[in-house]
Parts: sequence; structure tokens; C-alpha cells
Amino acid sequence: MNLARRRLLRAFPRLVLAACLVAMSGCGRSEPPSAPREDRLAVFAAASLREVFTAMGEDFERAHPGVEVTFNFAGTQELRTQLEHGAAADVFASADQRHMDELATSGRAVGPVVFARNEPVLVVARESAGAIRGLADLPGADRIVLGAPEVPIGRYTLQILDRASASLGAGFRARVEAKVASRELNVRQVLTKVRL
Repeated sequence: MNLARRRLLRAFPRLVLAACLVAMSGCGRSEPPSAPREDRLAVFAAASLREVFTAMGEDFERAHPGVEVTFNFAGTQELRTQLEHGAAADVFASADQRHMDELATSGRAVGPVVFARNEPVLVVARESAGAIRGLADLPGADRIVLGAPEVPIGRYTLQILDRASASLGAGFRARVEAKVASRELNVRQVLTKVRL
């Protein structure tokens, strides 16, 4: 089991406790929200958390018989939109702070807690592994798949490219972006396109 998964498995009970504090409400509805069911835990989580959260959910259900953990995995911005339009969740695990802050500011999330951090990585298709060994090699790629600029991984990528331009030349970001074949809405979609 890798270190990140062990950390998240240890953090999951705290995350569930935080669910008591992170109360997602359907603001804007005229009728009061229905009481949460004690036998179900609804988790909205960023697509990048699918594997580790699924495993943690299974572990949680074994440790708490009678409680069903249900997941909704998608891009953070998609989940936020669902919550803003009245979807109910006990836990919202965002891929970035911005979306969480905006939900908290609007009163749709209470008591956000940072429990993990994402670490962007460079993923290279097998056939390109010899030619692309690091960030500096990206302008030599045939095609590149990135996250869309409005989603967390897209914003992180553009920040990384901007910082890399300081050492790799002012036109580095433009040379990389010239090779972009697709911009996706979450990391799962990016990974799927790289595998194609």
C-alpha cells in the first residue's frame, strides 16, 4: 500500500467526523432540507480520489455495519455545480481550495478541513516514454492532453508551465500549449486520453 493511500485511510474516520461539520445544504429551496439518513454517508469526491476513496469506503462499511457509503466522483467544478443546484452530500472532497471556499462562502459547506493535497505528475504514453522524460521535453511531444484551464488540474498545470518558463525560456508555455490536442474536465479524462 503506498504512503498516500495509508495516510488517507488513516484520515478517513476523521473525514467522516468532519462530515458532521461539513453539512451540505440545499440553499435556495423553500422547504427545509430532509434530515440526513444515519445509515448512509453520501460522499462527493474529486475524480482524482476515486481509487483511494472507494477502498476507504469499503473499509468504513466493514468497520460500521449497516452504514452504506455512496460516492459521486466527478470533476470538482461539476460536483460544486451539483451542490449549488441542491444535491445533498455529507462530505465534499474538493481537488482544490477555491471551490471549497466558494461553497463555504455561499453557506453550502460548513467547516472545511484540508485533509490531503494533490501532487500533479507528468504521465507519458508508453510509445513516448523514451522521448519525454521530463517537463523540459514537452515541446517535443507529438500531442499533449491537459486539464481545461477552469478545472483544478488545468490551473495547476498552467501555474507549473509558467514557473518552468523562468528556467526553460519565456516561450516554454506557448511551445507546450501549441502541442495540446485536448483539454479535459478532470484527471480521469486526461489519463484516458493519454492511454488512447
